[in-house]
Parts: sequence; C-alpha cells; structure tokens
Amino acid sequence: MRSYLSILALSVLLCGTSTEARQNKALRNAQFKEKLDKLKLGKAEEWVEPTIVHIVPHSYNGQFLDAIDQYFEEDKDQLKQQHFDKVFNSVVRAMKKDPTRTFSHYEVKHFSNWYMRQNHDVKNLIYEWMQQGNFEIIGGGWEVHEDACPNYADMLTNIYKGHKFLYDQLWYFPRVAWSLDQYGHSSTNARIFAEAGAEALYIRHIDPQEREKRLSEKSMEFLWRPNFQHLGRKAEIFTHVFYDFDASPFDFDVLDPPAANSTQNFEVDKNEWAWYWGNKTDDWWFNEDEYDDDWNKDEDGDEDDWWNDEEFWKDLIDIFKNVTDQLNKTIEDQPQTRMRLLREFQLGQQVRVGTRKLKDFAMEMAQYYNTPHILMMVGSSVNFEDAEDYYHQMDMMIELFNRNHKDIVLTHSTLSFFDEVIEFHAFDHPTSYFDIMPIADSHHNYFSGLYSSRENLKSLIRRGGQQLSAFSKLFTSEILHDDIKQDRVNRILNVTDELQRAVAQAQSVDGVSGVSKKEFADKISKDLTAALQKSKSLSAEIIDAAAQKIAGISLDKGASYQWCLEINNISSYLECPIKDHAKDTKLQMIVAVFNSATANSKITLVGVPHGNLSVRAYNESSKQFELTNATVICDQTSEVNDCRLYAKHNIEGHGIGFLELKYDSNSNITSQIKQDLTFKIENSVQIIQYKGEDQKLGSQFVIQKKKYINNFHFSFDLRYYPSYQGFQGSRSGAGVFKPAVNDSLKFSKLDKIYYQQGSVVSQITLIYRDSKTNETAEVRARLYDGDSIIKWDVLVGELPRLKQGQEITINFYSPDIKNDGEFFTDSNGLQMENRQLNYRPNYNYIPNQHQNISHNYYPVTSAIAIRDKGFSLYQMTVMTSQTQGGSVIKEGRIEIMHSRRLVFDDNYHTGVILSETEPVQATYYLQIFDREFEESHQRRLQLHMDSPLVTYFAFNYKVNSKQIQSNSQPLLNMQELKSVGIPSLAKVEFIPFNRSQIYFRIDNLQDKFDSKLGDKQNVSYIDLNAFANLVYFKLHGKNLTKNQYMWISEMTISGNQEYKWAKYEKVIWQGADDDFIDTSQLPLDKSSTMVSLEPQRIRMFYLEYYYWAGEDWGETDEKYEPQVNKTISFIQ
Repeated sequence: MRSYLSILALSVLLCGTSTEARQNKALRNAQFKEKLDKLKLGKAEEWVEPTIVHIVPHSYNGQFLDAIDQYFEEDKDQLKQQHFDKVFNSVVRAMKKDPTRTFSHYEVKHFSNWYMRQNHDVKNLIYEWMQQGNFEIIGGGWEVHEDACPNYADMLTNIYKGHKFLYDQLWYFPRVAWSLDQYGHSSTNARIFAEAGAEALYIRHIDPQEREKRLSEKSMEFLWRPNFQHLGRKAEIFTHVFYDFDASPFDFDVLDPPAANSTQNFEVDKNEWAWYWGNKTDDWWFNEDEYDDDWNKDEDGDEDDWWNDEEFWKDLIDIFKNVTDQLNKTIEDQPQTRMRLLREFQLGQQVRVGTRKLKDFAMEMAQYYNTPHILMMVGSSVNFEDAEDYYHQMDMMIELFNRNHKDIVLTHSTLSFFDEVIEFHAFDHPTSYFDIMPIADSHHNYFSGLYSSRENLKSLIRRGGQQLSAFSKLFTSEILHDDIKQDRVNRILNVTDELQRAVAQAQSVDGVSGVSKKEFADKISKDLTAALQKSKSLSAEIIDAAAQKIAGISLDKGASYQWCLEINNISSYLECPIKDHAKDTKLQMIVAVFNSATANSKITLVGVPHGNLSVRAYNESSKQFELTNATVICDQTSEVNDCRLYAKHNIEGHGIGFLELKYDSNSNITSQIKQDLTFKIENSVQIIQYKGEDQKLGSQFVIQKKKYINNFHFSFDLRYYPSYQGFQGSRSGAGVFKPAVNDSLKFSKLDKIYYQQGSVVSQITLIYRDSKTNETAEVRARLYDGDSIIKWDVLVGELPRLKQGQEITINFYSPDIKNDGEFFTDSNGLQMENRQLNYRPNYNYIPNQHQNISHNYYPVTSAIAIRDKGFSLYQMTVMTSQTQGGSVIKEGRIEIMHSRRLVFDDNYHTGVILSETEPVQATYYLQIFDREFEESHQRRLQLHMDSPLVTYFAFNYKVNSKQIQSNSQPLLNMQELKSVGIPSLAKVEFIPFNRSQIYFRIDNLQDKFDSKLGDKQNVSYIDLNAFANLVYFKLHGKNLTKNQYMWISEMTISGNQEYKWAKYEKVIWQGADDDFIDTSQLPLDKSSTMVSLEPQRIRMFYLEYYYWAGEDWGETDEKYEPQVNKTISFIQ
C-alpha cells in the first residue's frame, strides 16, 4: 500500500529524484522551464499551460498561537519553543524520508534555539535542504516584527539579528518575506525587506474594499514601489495578496467518522477509539456531516471518473486489509501509528469528494491571478508536530489528484519557488506606490487602536532601541582598538547580543503593538530593562576610561559611574543617584554626558532636588571646568520638590562632555513661578503669548517670530473619545479603535496655569484637575534658548475606572492653516506620507458614517504635519517621542492619541483589556512656521530624538589635568563626518561585529517633503576610504602602518550579504507603467569608494582592519596584492 499511495509528491512539471535535488539547488526551476518548453514545442498552438497549485507547508499554526495567547500568556514563549522543537524534529524525520518535500518557517528566535541543540548530522541536513530550497525561512527576522508601530531602526535591528544567525550558521539568505497581521502594511516595511534582499512580499490581509477592487482587476499580485520619489525602483518588491491564507487542501477533504464497515476489519478496541476521538476531533478529516457520494457523477466532463470505479476501491481495500493485518502483528502497542493508517485509508475512500471540491476552489482562485500559478498554504490549522501524518496524506492526495486531472496540477512548493515561476512568466504587473493602512475587517472595525495601546511600553521599547544605538557606538570605539583583549571583545559582543535580542523581540506584535496581555507585556519590559542595565554597566566603564583621558577625571577606589533608572521620560531626580544626596550641603557631582547623535547638543538636562547649585562645564580647549549658564525649573504641584536643571553645554556630535555640579548656598538658579491672566515667554527666535481660554478650543496662544514679521495663532487642548462598547460588531479594544461619537469631547478642567522665564529655558505649566471625574493631567511647554520648536511634556494621570472607556487625545489647532482635509504622517520614522481625509489612493474608498474617525487614524512614529492649501506657505508640525495614532479630523487641528483605558476587549484579542493604572507621559514637539522664511527642523530634531543624550553620575572623584590626553574623543564628530561627505541630516550607526570588525550604516533623514517647489536637490557623495582612515586615526592617533590594511564592502541593509551579489541575483520585475516613469534624476555612485547618499537613502557597510605582512594566503592562480591606498574595497 505504501508503495501504491506514498509516491513522491511532485507534479509532472516538477518531478525529480532526491539525489538530483541534492546535486543542484536550482534543479526544480530548471526542470520546470525545460519541461514547459518541451510541452510547448510538442503541443504547439494547441498547448495550454495547466494551472499549478503550489502547496506550501509552514509552521504558522494560528489555532495553536491563538490558544496560548488566550490561556497561557505568562508561559507563551516557553510553550512556543516546546511546540517548535516538536515541529522541527518531526519535519526533519519526514523530510529525511522524502527530500522533495518542503517546509517553511517564519522567524529565527525559536528556530535558532532548536538548531543550536542539534547534532552535526541534523545541522548538515538543514543546511542541505536550505541550499536546495526545500527548507525555507520566510523574512528571516529574529521575530516577525509588526508593520505599523516600530521605528525603522528597530525593524532593522530585528532583521539584522535574524539574518546574522542564518548567515553565520547556514550561509542562508532569505529571499521572500510575509506580513500576516491585520494591522496594515507600511511602505517602510516593504522597502526594508526589499533592501535586505527579499524579492517578494506575501500579504494576508488588506482592506475589504481594496480586496474587492484587486479581485475585479486581477491585481492581487503587483509591484510595490515604496518611497519611489526618493529611491525610484531600488526598493521595489513583488507583492502577492493571499486569496485565502487559511484554506489548505485538507480543508476540502472533510470526512465523516469511520462507519462500521470501515473499521470492522481494522482491529481497534473501544478504549483506543475513545482516546482518539477525545484528542483528535480537530483533525482535518473529521466532520459531523453525513457521508455524501460523488455529487456530480458523470456530469463533470472528466474522461475517467476513477473515484466511481468499484474495482479500484475494492483492490485498495484489499491492500489496506493485508497491510494492516501484517502491521497488527508488530504494532499492537502503537495506537497512533494504527490511527494514521486508518486516516490514510479513509482519505483514499473519501478523496473522490474532496478532490472535486479542491478543483473547484483552485479554479475559483485562478480567475483572480494573471499567471497559471496559485498558492495554497498548509499550516494555519495543521499541527506539524505530527509531520509525517500530514506529509503522507499530502503525497497521496497530490498523486491521486494529478493522475486524474490534466488542467490542474498540485505540487509541493515554497514561496521562493513560487516567486521564481511567477518571474519566469515575465508578466507586466500592476504597480502601487502607497502604503496599505489602516485596514478594517469585514464589519468596518479599523485596526488603528494598537497605534496607541500600552504607551508606556511603547516608550520603553523605543528607548531601548535608542540606547542600543548609543551603546553600540561606544562599544565600537573599544572593539576597533588594536590592543583590546579577547575576553573584553567577548564581553562586548555578548552584551550587545543580549540587548539586540531584547530590542528585536520587542518589535513583535506581542510587544510594541501593545495587543498582548499584561503578563507578556511585563515580560518584554523585564527582559529589555535587564539588557539595558548590563549595557549601561559596560558603557559606564568606557565612559570612566574616556573621562580620564578627556578631562582628567578619575574616580576614587571602589567608586563607579551610576545612572538613572529611567522608569519614564519625566527625568525626575528621584529616579537618579542624586536622590541619595538631596540634603547634602557638600554635594559635588560629575555628570558625564555622551551625545550619541551626529549633530551637536547645546543643552543638558539633569534632575536635581533644588536650585542651590553652581554649574561648570568642561572646556576641551582650555582643559578646565568653566562656569556655564543654567536654569532650574521646579514643579509647584509635586509632593516633593522635584526640579530639573538645564545647563548650556555644547557637546559635539558623538562627543563626551562633562558637567560639575556643586552645592552653593549663595546661589539660587531656580526660575520663579509667575501667574497672570495673560503673559509671554520668549527666546532669541520667537515670543509665545498666552491669550486665555476658549471653551471649545482650549488654551489660546500666539507665536511672534522675531526673524521675520509673522504671528501664528494656535491652541492646545486635551480631549477624549468615549469608547464604543455596544454589541454591533467589535468594541473598541487593544487592536480596534472604535469611538462611540463622531467628535471628541473635553477632557478634565484647567485648574491652574503659570509660567517661569529663564535664561536657558522658559516654561508654561498647565494643571488639569476635575474633582467630579478625578481626571488629572500636567502639561509643560518649554521654549529653549535659540530654538523655534516648543517642547510639550504631557503627563495624563490614571484614568478613572468608569463604565465607559476613554481614549485621550492631545490637540494642536491652528486657525491660520486651511489644510482642506490633507495631512502628512511619517512612515516608521522615514518618508512623510500624504494623507487625505476619507480617501485611499489604492482604491475608491466608500466612507462609513459611523467610523469617520478610526479609518482616518494613522500611525505616527515621529511626526504629523499640515500645510495651508490657500495662498500661504504656513505649516504646523508635531513630533512625538513614541509611536501613537494621529489624524486631522477637523480642519486645522492635529490630534494624537495619548493614552487609552478600556473596559472590554475587542473580540480579536480575547481577554486583552487595556485597564492600566499607571500615568502616561509622552513628549511632543511643535513647530509652526512660514516655509518661505523658515526651514522645517523636523529632521534635525529627529537626529536628537533617535539618538538622545546618555548621562552618567559620579560623586567620589578627583580631577588631575596631568592625565589629560589631547584629541581623546573616540568617535568622529559632525565636522569630521562632513569632511568625508556625510550630510548634516544623516545618522551614522555602528554595530560591533568582532575584533577589528564592524558594520556601519548611514541613514540620510533628509526628506523631499521639506523642500520647496523648485529647490535644487544636493546629492552627497561619501568617500569611504577617507571615512575608514579617519575612524582609525581618531581611535589610535595615527594612520595605518605599513602592514595594516582595511577591507570595506557594501552590504544589504540587514548586513548578511554583499550588496553587489544581492543586486546581481535579484529579479528585475516588469511593471505595467514602466514606460511612463522616469528615474533618471536619481544619482549614481561616482566610483566603488565614492558613493551617493540621496535623501532617505540607507546604506550599510562592513569594515575590517587587519594585519598582513605579505605571507602566502594559499594556492591561487595569480599573486594577490593589496591596493596601494591600503584599502580593499568591494562596493557595487
């Protein structure tokens, strides 16, 4: 029977032996093309290519994942690992029996944990299958990151971490990615996967209205060209929308429980049946329907209704009886094996019904795609812990189906192979240039709530990514030193690896989106906090060593640098080491400050208990601490005297600076609190006037510009949406935003407003308190000296536990700007995307009058803006410290959802009720300006937001100027970066890789959105040789010696493959509008070492310094000689 029913399950087009498959990883594709050519030649004009159903087994078992999400939140990670261990073990056994079988997995974290515990033979098998294309990793991220909420840099960390493992262990480069979540698909996510080497992106969910349009136009497959205005076709990616991700071939073979005549010859005792039905009722073949014979007998047009051939089934039953009789002698104690045999037998009996349904479904799918290739995924409701069961059934199904159908062929496949055969057809695909968000379910419930769910968690996760960037730069400055010890290298790599893992894990749907239960959210926070503490401890040692060289500061024996706990963004001194010295009249403290941004920092913030302080800043030119201007702002409302010190302190980009604070009873630099009905604060750039309160609009202000004559009116207000919690469809919950009204309502009451004017910073404080509802909030608007941006710290207290959920928004309204429904939001911190109220560029959007709010909400990772569409060039931009949902529902009013407290779940995330009690703090930055006279400072500010200051504190120290060494700053400053061509709005990221080996990434944040019409775009060209030489010189104070060389190679942005090879191997797709687009304006590299960095471009490089004395490197055809300039550069 086994020889009869378990033949290799490849289709007629893709057949081949396992030996052949092992010999050539591209064999299947070559065979496909060869057989197709022969068939075309033989059939000539009469030949019609059959519809090929690519069956893709995978490990994404939605039923299992949903179950542990709902019932085992605390043990979720452990249970997933145990599950995947069983899956991988079972799949390996099944694929060893038949190497032409395929399997796909979708993340690296659990796969890597399993893989590293395997023996050499299993690892070799996995390597072999991956090279052949039978075993595929989809996406290749450490986790499957969520699309909407992560910052692009954190997405890159996740992909880098996963791709690095696959490259190091298996020399494997993921070629496809997927996005299975229902929360929308960002342009940045598509762009990042494309630039990381992926050729295709597979999507599970799109908006129902867009789906209908694509089905009618046969555009379920299209070329996505994200960030086209900046990148042209560099980041295009083939995109396939699944017709039905959850439908597998097994779903079309729904069978009855075994009848008496089916089991009488299969000796099974009653206890065994009770065990089986008690545990296997969710199996693919079990249903309560009555047995139904072939419903279209003699009417389907098939030449041979083989399923109605009684002799065929009689022979099959006889074979089954003989096999089972023989097996019963040897497997009396193996009920699971006997059950599988019975299932296989019943599949054979009932396949006459199932294959017909499968054929109908295949034909239904085929009419919506432009090539005769369609996908069926197997895994959403299949538990591959019993892989052989399902593979054997698939093999049998494929063989029987293909034997009796000429126009449809089933085959084992993978998404990569599907991508290859689609490319082979050379079809001109429809194109898209826009993101796909937000999206709804079929009942107009929009998944825009998660943009603002668990904001405190989002804040911590973003801070984790920011500090990973900062620490990696400090660690790089150590790992490139020639004399570093190996144990130090290992410690740096281990600490970096742990923080990378924690940051990567946090980008999953269970993390940054905020839709998991509190237990798992707490685990994310715990893991991230622990990793941050280890990194901070190691970085403090580097700061200690740098402090001695730069400023002659040495700590007393046993002392070390300390740091703030950073529980939130408020920067209270109670979170910092100074809290233990609050009443110390002999206080003296060193504050070491690392500016991790490329741009210079002008002001340093330190939490302090009072203003009786003298402040001195270290001057590297004079090699002395010198008095500096400082202002202390204390909060009147705090139960303790909570103050913040703002010191003028210029620190160059990537530089380390130092402040010295001493208690001084004769000095009080505290800014006094003042209260008036109307008042103003000002700096050298602008005046902010408070003009009173408006019942509808909130607090009224006027900005007067000093450098050009213009007044801008705006208001600030706190508002809220009552959450819908009825019974018509989903309620407002962790994922779904569904307000009960069509406009927001007033939140709390303004109880007090006062201001403080200082020389470094001035502040307006608004206190909200409602004694009836217990709604409280504190808002502080700060204006720094010389800055046109107003910083708003907003702290909303615990929302009262009411019967009605509340979703709080902060609102900035400008009556001077008529935006006519148009606004702009960033895409994961990158390009600003154009939005239009009640409009979608991909399809003809039909508004729903009951959801006119949520379907216009978009994720705001860093900024949202509006522009006047009348006769002015007025613009209002609001930036945010963490991802939140935002929109412009009312003309001229930007609203951002600050916090949410809900009473129910949303039916999609069962048991996830956002009823957090902690206050929520976030920071916003407001710039209102005329683009004719003033530049947008959005991207300049983003440099500092993405790379904030990192502070360290010491109390027992000495200063000895004799220890000072000139030019001891370890990293390149902005002036030095500019000298090699790096533009002022670019971020430079460093990733330690090994001794004398690093990656560096250059992200140009410049955006054409900020350019005025007619402005000429200047393109920066980076001299990589000069950059690498300067990095070495900065660290060692000398140039490379005679036998020292450096190796530079451009990589994909995930760092796993040389860019030139990824570019060479990548498919060049054909778009329907290729004849109408122009990319000639995009710059080209001048040479392999003089590369362009246009706006929004991200480029990743590998850099290694090594010693070579001219020794023989092995037998080669010709003698290898390094280049004269001591640079070996492989850059395409």
